[in-house]
Parts: sequence; C-alpha cells; structure tokens
Amino acid sequence: MALFTKLQTVATLKALVSSIFISKTDKADKVADNGVLNGIFYGVSKVGQKAIKDIAIIESELFVQEANGNSLNNIAQNKGIPTRLGALPSSCYVRVVGDEGTIYQKGTSKFYSNQILFDLQETITIGENGYAYANVVCTQQGEYTNVSAGTINTVNPIPTGHLAVFNEYQAVGGRDEEDDNVFKNRIINSSNLLSLNTKERMLQNMISVNPNILRVWFFGRNNFGQQVVKVATQNGAILSTPEIDALYDGIKDKLSIEDSFGIDDDIKGITIENMEYQYIDMSMRIQRDESIDPDEIRKNIQVSIQKNLDFRYWKMGKTIEWEDLYIASRNIKGVLGIPSQYFYPNFDIKTSKFKLPIVRGFELRDEEGNVISSNNNAISPIYYPNDPNIIFNQTFNNG
Repeated sequence: MALFTKLQTVATLKALVSSIFISKTDKADKVADNGVLNGIFYGVSKVGQKAIKDIAIIESELFVQEANGNSLNNIAQNKGIPTRLGALPSSCYVRVVGDEGTIYQKGTSKFYSNQILFDLQETITIGENGYAYANVVCTQQGEYTNVSAGTINTVNPIPTGHLAVFNEYQAVGGRDEEDDNVFKNRIINSSNLLSLNTKERMLQNMISVNPNILRVWFFGRNNFGQQVVKVATQNGAILSTPEIDALYDGIKDKLSIEDSFGIDDDIKGITIENMEYQYIDMSMRIQRDESIDPDEIRKNIQVSIQKNLDFRYWKMGKTIEWEDLYIASRNIKGVLGIPSQYFYPNFDIKTSKFKLPIVRGFELRDEEGNVISSNNNAISPIYYPNDPNIIFNQTFNNG
C-alpha cells in the first residue's frame, strides 16, 4: 500500500498553480521568471509543499504498512502496544555430570559455548544420580546467542568432581532489537495474539511470572467451587507454597471475572497445584561394552526413557507400551544387547489420568543377574524446554 499523499517539488507545484491561474483568467497569458506573479506562485507553492509534507507525516502514522522508524513507535503508542522490543539473551538448561556432591556455584561457575558466556541462575549440587540440570542465561544479547545443542561444553573454573557438561537442547530466547518489518507485523497482528485459547493464554501468563513452568492442565472444580489448575515445570521441580502464591499473584489480574473473584484474599476463584507423578520402577540385564562406565550407561538410558515420556506432548491416561521402553534402553552406546525376558516392566502400563509418568527405581544387572549399577530409587533428573511466546508476553504482560 502506498501513501495517498505524494511529495512534490516546488517547481511542479508552481507549474500547477500557474496553469490553474492562467486557465481561470484572460488578464495574463504567461508568468515571467522575475515577475510579480512568479514570486506569488512560488510562495504559494512553498507553503503547499510544507502542507503536503505534514499531511504525509500524519498519513505515515495512520497507515502501518508505510510507516518506519519512529513513526512505528508513535503508531504503537497510539494503539496502546509496547514500542520496539530490545535485544534479549538466550537461556537453556545444561546437563552437568560429575561425582556426587560436586557443586556448581552461582556467580563462580561459568559455562561457555566457544566464546559465548552463560551464567548459572542458582547453585547446583549433583546428587546420587551422578548428574543434574542447571539453568543458565547468556551474558550477551542477540539472536547469535541461540547456540546449538551440545555446544555449551565447557565450565570454568572446573569444580572438583566435574566430569562433563553439555546442553541437550538449543539455547532459545535470544533476539536482536526488533527491526521495522517485525515490529510492523506485530502491530498489524496485535489483536490476533489475544485469540490464544484459554489454556495457552494462562500458560503464557504463568511463564511470564515463572519461566520454569512447562505446561498447565485444568482439573475441574474442587469442593470449594474453585477451578483446579495443575502445573508441571521444565525440570520436574515441585513448586513451593511461596512460589505457587507468587504465581497466582502474577496472573490473577489476567484471569476471567469468575476465576479471579474472591470474597477476601483467602478465597480465590482458582487454586494452583503441583502436578502429581506416577513412578515407574525398572530393572534389566544387559550385555555391555566393558570399556564404558556402567553408571554412564545407566544415566543415558534414563535420559532416553524420560524423553520417550515427554511431558510436553503427554496425553493424560495414555498407556505406556513396554516395547517402547525396551527400544529406548537398547539403543544406547555401550549396550550390546538386552534379553527381553529379563527386562522389567515387561507389560504395558496404564497411567493415571491425573499423573505424569517419571522413572524412579532403576537397576542395571549383568547377564548373571548381579547388580552393576543402581540409583537407589532416586528420581531421575529431567528437563523439557517450554515454548514461551515472547511476542505475546512482552506485548501484553510486561509492556
């Protein structure tokens, strides 16, 4: 779409005024270059040019498609849409592997993808599983900070007991300053962002308060008439009562009247609860490559199985086919074979409609049945990346 008003030169406007003047009178048939009429017509044309320029500026702030630069900022401000979004850093979780008790200290341990630096968000201590997931945020900003999976592989200084670190998923969220084309499309489509379905909108509102939120479910109403909303986190962490209260306080103003209404501060329209988990215990005999640490094999099998039970796409009440667990366990480096008659569970598992499945007990045995590695029923660390809608969150939540 082009602007309706076209900018013109003084010479073009003067010629137009001259032709109109001559066509309307028989007292003059020409305009001399140094004559009085030429001076008058020049003045009229100069004022007209400035008027056309001002009209074009106003049009540029009325028609988004033709606007650019500061005009787009003015349009957004007039429409109540936050102005141009700035650059952002990326973030992700890294999987740290080491001896039990290895500590990665916030503010001290620095993680690198080549020369791109990531900082820890909280101090992490490796438990008896031998590995953990740590949230890191890039110290730089821009789209280039969205580094590929597996490239964050260095920590400095190296903590005592550290063995390895890597990011299983690409770092996300890094963005350059919003350019004119992206900003223009955001303004044009701003109303469409509000068409998110109720559950997706609540999820995005929660992510804007707590970036660790992965997914939400509606579980009907409780005995007090409250809408029950259950949440799962990216790393499987259980939210504390203060964290749940902060989550509610952060989204209550964005809820419907029915859900947000309360007689007093102690009675809410909704209640937020942690998702419950259905534990799966596993045991298997393996033929293994003796050159590979059995604990490393155990960790990799657990990660493979948990990714097979991906919370992001899990359908509540779904049946877990034991063959899927078997295949996920067998296709691991160092596993030469797994006799199916010694694989447990060797039956399909019907999961609860109200719980997410997670691996708990896990034993590796040699071909004679001797235990070679066990995590003593400790819950396996997990991580699934969420999908924050940055445009929605910054346009309608944070401003």
